Amino acid sequence: MKRREMIIDAIKKLTKEQGYPPSVRELADEVNLKSTSTVQGHLERLKKDGRVEFEHGCPRTLRVVP
Repeated sequence: MKRREMIIDAIKKLTKEQGYPPSVRELADEVNLKSTSTVQGHLERLKKDGRVEFEHGCPRTLRVVP
């Protein structure tokens, strides 16, 4: 669960810094994960839990649900 909180914090931070949502690779780098598939798995679980939203196949649509 801690890793998912780190991912949410990273989404917020990178979106604020860049002005647009981060890529999966940028998130992996930010939370020190080597595998983008691991990050994608966490994002899928966060989406299922209603904590983030994104459209499959559309880059940079990731956002944290308030």
